[in-house]
Amino acid sequence: MNYTYDFTKDPDWDDADLEQTTLKIMGREYYVLDVTDNDTPKITLLDSAVKGTVAEGETITLELDGKKYEVSIKYVGSAPETRLIVNGEATNNMQETTSNTYKLSDGTYVGIKDIMYVAKDTGISQVEFALGKGKLVLQDVQNVELNDETIQDLTVDIVNTTKFNKFVITWAVDDEAFITSNSSLTMPGFDTVKISMGSFNMPAAEEIKLEPDGSDAFQLKVPIKDGTATVNFLYGNTTHFTGIGKESGSALAMENTSSHLVFNTGANDMYFVASWNSSTEGESYLLDATVFTKSSANRTTITNKVTGKTICTDLIETDTCTIGNAVLTVGQVYKSGSTKWVVFTLNNGGSFKRMYTKEGLAIQLPYNSSTDAIAGVLNQNGAVNLQNGSSPGITYALMTYGEDKDGKLGQYMMNFTLGYTGTPAKTTVTTVNVNTSAVDTAGVIATSSYEIGDTSNYEAYAWKDVPTKTTHYTSGTQDYVDLVYAGGESYADVYVAAPSVTVTGRSSGGTGIAGGELGTIAYFDYEVGQVSERNLIVIGGSAINTVAAKLLNVPYPTYGSQEAWTTATGIGPDQAIIALFDNPYTERKVAMLIAGYEGIDTKRAATALTKLELTGEKVLLNTATEEAVVIE
Repeated sequence: MNYTYDFTKDPDWDDADLEQTTLKIMGREYYVLDVTDNDTPKITLLDSAVKGTVAEGETITLELDGKKYEVSIKYVGSAPETRLIVNGEATNNMQETTSNTYKLSDGTYVGIKDIMYVAKDTGISQVEFALGKGKLVLQDVQNVELNDETIQDLTVDIVNTTKFNKFVITWAVDDEAFITSNSSLTMPGFDTVKISMGSFNMPAAEEIKLEPDGSDAFQLKVPIKDGTATVNFLYGNTTHFTGIGKESGSALAMENTSSHLVFNTGANDMYFVASWNSSTEGESYLLDATVFTKSSANRTTITNKVTGKTICTDLIETDTCTIGNAVLTVGQVYKSGSTKWVVFTLNNGGSFKRMYTKEGLAIQLPYNSSTDAIAGVLNQNGAVNLQNGSSPGITYALMTYGEDKDGKLGQYMMNFTLGYTGTPAKTTVTTVNVNTSAVDTAGVIATSSYEIGDTSNYEAYAWKDVPTKTTHYTSGTQDYVDLVYAGGESYADVYVAAPSVTVTGRSSGGTGIAGGELGTIAYFDYEVGQVSERNLIVIGGSAINTVAAKLLNVPYPTYGSQEAWTTATGIGPDQAIIALFDNPYTERKVAMLIAGYEGIDTKRAATALTKLELTGEKVLLNTATEEAVVIE
């Protein structure tokens, strides 16, 4: 950042034009004490200065910022040089051009402007001086000096010939510097310019959950075109991975190819993913198929698992089924007793191995391979060894691919290493990594992750034009990760203003600068790190809100029908709780929990909080009707 002081009418670069004048720099008045033009031009200025002339044998009084200063001459010589006494404190020897300032014990600077020496037998010497609250030295191609300290991040460029054209102060930090909605960056030394951030804006943010299903399986909750799909994609025996899907008997149909898929209902295939993509658009569907015989022909019917709707019925070999831009072509349909399967192929751009979120994040699904799944090598996308051979799949790298700012799919990769640890077994997500491109090379670059308070939960970011934020939860009985994908080119609301200005985040009225606005007051549970040092209102129970689970000291997710929920809250069907807790993330703050047995109970409890006069640290409500009633 540059601050440029450019004169409307350029003064001469000499003592007469500049010295004893004032310059207003960054809102402050500075008195020009000295101007020199040796090898590098230099200006010495005093902040908030007053000036005076004192003669030998007299004492004069000046007032600076409400304080009076008595000044007299202790010594004046022919060099010329002088020493002054200011409020009883003697300065060092000072001259007009070198060593011409002295810092008093109260921080005030004495600056010598002119020493008018006269031999004692012919007259009385006088000294012209100034007092200032601060000293500023601007020297060409040097760092700014403020109060005799070098400001490393500020440099000066003085443009002058016979005229003083302008000077430029450049603020450039040597190391990385960060601003957030909770922290700003102030120009060092001057403290007159602050860079602040309001909101960080993700234009179409969506949440993807990577979480355990029990202690031996992993599932994804993914927003796709038709809604949120829950996809059980990998399970094991708590030592290594043994199957693709939810468990033995509930499989996610998958092949080591994108060209075709055998959906085997007789082998307990539960569902399959059908996707289509161009370079900038992607869509996915979670589907099921049944195989049956009708009118002497083997047929298949395809159902959308997210919507529950039947998509295509009574299809025979060579028939097609169109779902959005994906076109499924039916191959062989086989049925013999309990053995039932159907072969599908997809049109150009189709894939059975990748899944696309509604906003364009690609997720690589696993397939079984004893040759591609090589430890430490991630370029065989999706490969996992399910064999009981010498190299069983003890870990798996789940890979995702984000867009660039132009909406081009698959331009950077993030991967999450999944496995097991401990007794009893715990599903783990051991690393969260990001690469600068979509193709992994020799090394994956680990993102910096930061612990949220002392929670053992960590945030990490893929800092791309279309970023992904991850929150890695490790403190519970099982690990899980929340991903927030921006869905479009993201940006921050950044302001350059005076330090006194408060920047608020986006609310219903937009981003603004004010002193009393609340700004953003609604956050998702995965964003708690942004507000963990405040008083919190936590809405929703431990089935859907990780912060609620932390307050209640129960695993996430814990549902209303589970004993842990009942024990922690004391509520059942048609009931809700409003309770106060200590904020688990910081001291001297509280958290209020509003949670019901079902979503409607939570909603009615929140309404009751705004209408009823409630007292105490915990209130139970009957929420069977629209108007909630206090039970106790």
